[in-house]
Amino acid sequence: MNSIKDIALKAKVSTGTVDRVIHNRPGVSEKTKKKILKIIKESNYTVNTVASLLASKKTYTIATLLPKTKESSDFWETPKQGIEKAFIEIKDLGFKIKIFEFDQFNSDSYVSAFKEMVNSEPNAVLIAPTFKMETLKNISLLEDKEIPYVFINTETEGLNNISFIGQKSKQAGFLAGKLLNWVLPKKSEVLIVEIRKNISNYTAINNRIEGFKDFFQHSEKAINIKRISIHNIEDQETINLQLKEYLNQHPTIKGIFVPSSKVSIIAKSIIDIKREDLELGGFDSISENIKYLKNGIVDFLISQKAEQQGYDGIKLLFNYLINKKAPVKNYYLPIEIVLKENVDYL
Repeated sequence: MNSIKDIALKAKVSTGTVDRVIHNRPGVSEKTKKKILKIIKESNYTVNTVASLLASKKTYTIATLLPKTKESSDFWETPKQGIEKAFIEIKDLGFKIKIFEFDQFNSDSYVSAFKEMVNSEPNAVLIAPTFKMETLKNISLLEDKEIPYVFINTETEGLNNISFIGQKSKQAGFLAGKLLNWVLPKKSEVLIVEIRKNISNYTAINNRIEGFKDFFQHSEKAINIKRISIHNIEDQETINLQLKEYLNQHPTIKGIFVPSSKVSIIAKSIIDIKREDLELGGFDSISENIKYLKNGIVDFLISQKAEQQGYDGIKLLFNYLINKKAPVKNYYLPIEIVLKENVDYL
């Protein structure tokens, strides 16, 4: 037995009565309702999700909270493309998307957008929890309203998110160390370029750095690690000057690691100051980074599969709201190495 018609025949009622019971609509006596539910249980009948959603006419709202972007080549445009792709697939089933954005370099902007998102009273939310401390302080706003939430890109432990979708950041940093180690000479130095203030508040980037450092603690080449912070990423001349002065002061630096999607900024600087001899690696296969990968300035990129993060996040919340089943706590995506030789085939 696998149709409403079969159930109706066995219960000796109309298909409309069965449909009302399935979708919990009024107009059916308690006795008849129990009879129909018993037959459904005995027959292992499964309601077609799409048909059920269309019939119920119920609407759901999923809110997203991601960094705002300035141009199409920005990293955060990629998960947004995945979100849009998933939304196209579910919008006709009564789902709406509300988009909230914040300045990824401004924690106050994040908190403001977070509160605005909660006040919009969505059924579920997808968050890129870029700022660790601000997330910890404000997550109760969601939990008090029993709004389920999924994290993407940045794993934040100890919270009640129903799932996380992204990489294991520390392992990705460890892999970056291994890749640079292959090409660095013994007893040389490698420079980590941080393009944020208060790096410890950015969990994903901080974990990559920790993984990177962990690898070199066991390297037989005795590589020494240096760190430098560059904050004004809009001023290329200042970046060039700061990097050139630092490299002149540390002539044994042979490689640079950028633990974020901003590796193209350092690639341009390397060209400007004529230091193409340096090995350079970073994250994310966005168009600007790929340009420098193809011309040999960037030696490798580690892809986070950002579009898949956005797409899977929305579909996971869709299934959670419809089926009421808790997903796997962590969906770790592959750590994909992107080289000049394979970038056109990924």
